[in-house]
Amino acid sequence: MISSGGMSSGVLTATITSISLGLHSVVEGFVIAASLLAGRIASALLFTVGFAVHNLTEGFAIAGLFFTRSPVKVVDKSPVSLVAGLSLLAGLLVALGALVYYLGVSSELFTATLLTIATASIIYAMLHINLSALAKLGGVSGPLFWISIFSGIALAYTTETIILFSIS
Repeated sequence: MISSGGMSSGVLTATITSISLGLHSVVEGFVIAASLLAGRIASALLFTVGFAVHNLTEGFAIAGLFFTRSPVKVVDKSPVSLVAGLSLLAGLLVALGALVYYLGVSSELFTATLLTIATASIIYAMLHINLSALAKLGGVSGPLFWISIFSGIALAYTTETIILFSIS
């Protein structure tokens, strides 16, 4: 399926999702930089590892937009470099966020604006990802969709719990 501009719908959705996740990742960099500025090196390292794992799963979401349902096969034969580039776009902006915050390029208005953009962009990305997954996993009545959603939520809370126990 080709959308306007000659870009397939999978590539277009993956690109929009990558940009959205990238904007969201800027704030993750703020957290790392704030830990460093507070002298909490162990926390900064823990956040770095935690966000790396978190961003790895975002890569799955981006790559998944190129696949169909069962049996899994590639719908869009985009080059691997495109998929890798989109995944890097989503995750590498953490470094930009850390640099901006660490260098002190912030004010309450600037920080609030970036946090609002990050929140809006993650909601937008999640809508794209979940609507795509909904279609591929059998719809709302399909158990695979709900198992996937609740497994993701359980994994997120488990990861958060591990991080909270390790820094306290």
